[in-house]
Formats: sequence, structure tokens, C-alpha cells
Amino acid sequence: MEEDKAYHLYAGMIIGILLTLAYAITHNYTKVASPFIVFLPLLAATVAGFLKELYDVHVKKTFFDKMDLCMTAVGGAIVTILNLLIFKVSW
Repeated sequence: MEEDKAYHLYAGMIIGILLTLAYAITHNYTKVASPFIVFLPLLAATVAGFLKELYDVHVKKTFFDKMDLCMTAVGGAIVTILNLLIFKVSW
């Protein structure tokens, strides 16, 4: 894997982990979660990746790299899958 793509993957995972930890701390480490918090890492990582690519286009004057966006989203998706395994979701 290209080094830049790995950084995007790690960034997506870090965003997801930080959001999950913030949820766990503020909800006294409860094992029951709403679907929103379980899928929030995927949503947040995708939005962050999209905003980063817009920054690249408008500020750094480079191109919009869809693969960078995908790798950031995959990082969030990995954390989302872990959340589905860890938390009991109250649908």
C-alpha cells in the first residue's frame, strides 16, 4: 500500500476511535448504543476525507484523489465494524 493511502486509512481509524472513546466516556462505558454512534465513525471519517480532498484542490492546488477519500472512509468503516461487534445496538 502506498504510504499516503496508509496515512489516510490511519486517519480514518483515529477519527473513529476518538469518537467511540468520547461516546464510551460520556455514557459511562455502557454496552448499549444507538445506531447513530455505531455508524458515526464511518460518517465522520468520510466527511473528514472529503473536506481534506477539497482542501487539496482549493488550497494546495492539487487534484481530488478519490482513492484517498476511499481509504479514509475505509478506516472509519473498520471502526464501525468493531463498534458493531463491541456494542449492543438498540435498533
